[in-house]
Amino acid sequence: MRWYVGFIHNLLDYKHLISEKHGNLGLLILPGSFFSAILAITLLFYALYRLFESAYRNLINFYQIKFDILTLLDFKIDSFYLNINTIILLAILSILLGIMIIYGGKVISKEKTKIKTSYILYVFFYWPLFAFWWTLSGIFKLFGKKVEWGRKNINEF
Repeated sequence: MRWYVGFIHNLLDYKHLISEKHGNLGLLILPGSFFSAILAITLLFYALYRLFESAYRNLINFYQIKFDILTLLDFKIDSFYLNINTIILLAILSILLGIMIIYGGKVISKEKTKIKTSYILYVFFYWPLFAFWWTLSGIFKLFGKKVEWGRKNINEF
């Protein structure tokens, strides 16, 4: 949180650094960092909106047909009912591409460790946390709330 609030503070104080005379920092790094935060926040709120909209619509439909939850105990998956649209296909392809890039990096660096489930956890859990931290940081900066280092008390250990 401190890093993100500090980044916002410094970006506002030193906005003149976003120019071509500061090279990669002004043309790529600062605008890219800002854009990635905005993109993550937008995607998080859009995904939450779609999730709640879909859940609400399904609850209405289930209520209208007098759906019984006990019928789910006899559930069988049929591939006919799988909804593979363009967004899901692009998401699967991007995850596979990410795995291939990491695997290629491991091969090039001749690293002996295996790709574990941490990459999958990173893909699915880091971006919502990243967006959540940026959202909180923006709120803290907007309302002038101070982010502290925490409490250091020797007696706590």
